[in-house]
Amino acid sequence: MACRSVPAGDRALVQIVDAALADVTLRSGAWLVCRPGCTSCCIGPFPINQLDAARLRLGLADLEKREPEPPITAIGQRQAQLIADHLAGDVHPEMTHERTPNDSGRGYAITRLYCSPMLRTLQTARPISQALNLQPEVWVDIHEHGGLFHGNPRNGNPVVNFPGMTRQEYMDTFPGYRLPPALTEQGWWFNGYEEMSSCNERALRVAQTLHEWAETKPDERIAIISHGTFADLLIKALFKQDFESPLGYYHYNTAITRIDWTHRGYLVLRYLNRTQHLPVDLITK
Repeated sequence: MACRSVPAGDRALVQIVDAALADVTLRSGAWLVCRPGCTSCCIGPFPINQLDAARLRLGLADLEKREPEPPITAIGQRQAQLIADHLAGDVHPEMTHERTPNDSGRGYAITRLYCSPMLRTLQTARPISQALNLQPEVWVDIHEHGGLFHGNPRNGNPVVNFPGMTRQEYMDTFPGYRLPPALTEQGWWFNGYEEMSSCNERALRVAQTLHEWAETKPDERIAIISHGTFADLLIKALFKQDFESPLGYYHYNTAITRIDWTHRGYLVLRYLNRTQHLPVDLITK
């Protein structure tokens, strides 16, 4: 009999398998050749069973009814609280001798907190801002590639623009957040589907702003809550790398990457995709 639907509990099983594979990846280090985006050995016909086919049908159906502004999941809420506790706590890779006279003496000594205008980063920022006693500041240019829209441009379906929340909705849902003028009563996104070239340009603008801040605000420690694809492009822009190169910077959900601007004028990538604040079963992509 054909399996026409995914049985109850299947999503939990998939998450368990994902967590196990994430653990293996972390333990394997450089011995694991496979990396996100590689295609050298994963192209070819693969046999699938009836449950695989049901999962595939479900996934394709989900793409057809794509939600333009998804909230964070229950797992995402747990991850957000864990990173908030971690950033405010005393167990972290930074050393005492790195602190400046203006540091609070606890945690990472973050002084500014920015998030994108997309719902899931706004929700992630809330527990972090509470733990650090910082006002979240919405930065439009750090939103995810693509923008907000209905439809799926990858399969030729028509794209319908979704403007996002109104300014009043932001104020009601996220009181205390600092909102830029670009968040209007008509929304903030009016460009349909954003092509990758436009996203590259945004990454360059944000990188330029950060370089300028490094010169004018050298004592600031800035935290940015953004998204996977944009984070990859921003790192490339900061280090002046080719956007088209076969190189990628991968991040698990709420993973931490630290980049320092030194007094000598060059950048240091201290660490990438750090997940020490997460238990293995909460490392997700």
